[in-house]
Amino acid sequence: MPSVILATAPIHGHVNAYLPIARHLANRGDEVRFVTGSRFADAVAVTGARHVPLPSESDFDDREDVNSACPERAKLRDARAIGFDVEQYFVRPGRGQYEVLTAELASEPADVVVADPVFVGAAYLLSLPRRAVLPCWSAVTFRCRWRVATRRLTGWASRRHRC
Repeated sequence: MPSVILATAPIHGHVNAYLPIARHLANRGDEVRFVTGSRFADAVAVTGARHVPLPSESDFDDREDVNSACPERAKLRDARAIGFDVEQYFVRPGRGQYEVLTAELASEPADVVVADPVFVGAAYLLSLPRRAVLPCWSAVTFRCRWRVATRRLTGWASRRHRC
C-alpha cells in the first residue's frame, strides 16, 4: 500500500485545501499521514488520515491577532510587516517542520511527501542523502479579484483584469 505524507502550514486555507486530497488517498487505501497544527487534528481524522502534530515551536493559531501575539509587528507597515510575517510564520517554523518530517520518515518510510509551498521544512528534505522518498510541492490556487490583490501588494490597481 502506498504511503503518503501531506504537510501544510497550520493555516486554515492551507489545511482545508489538502483535506480533500487526504480523504481521496485514504479512501483508495493509501496510508496517509497529515503533518499540520494541532488545532486541525479532528478535521484530519475525519478524512481517514493520521494527524501528525507539529512541535509547539512550529505550531501557531492563525485566528490570533498577529499584532497582539507579536507587539513588535504592530509598529511595522507595508513590506516590513510582510517580511516580518514571512519570517515569523513560514521561515522560523521550518526547523521544527523538518524535524517532525524526518522523525516520521525514520519511523516509517513514505513513498512521497507532498508539501504546501510555505511548509519550509520540506525543502530541507532535499539536503538528505537520496532515498526512495520523493518530496514535492503543490500549488493551491484560489480565485481573487486582481485589482484588490494588486492594490494590497503593490499599492496600485488594474481595472481591466479579474481572476
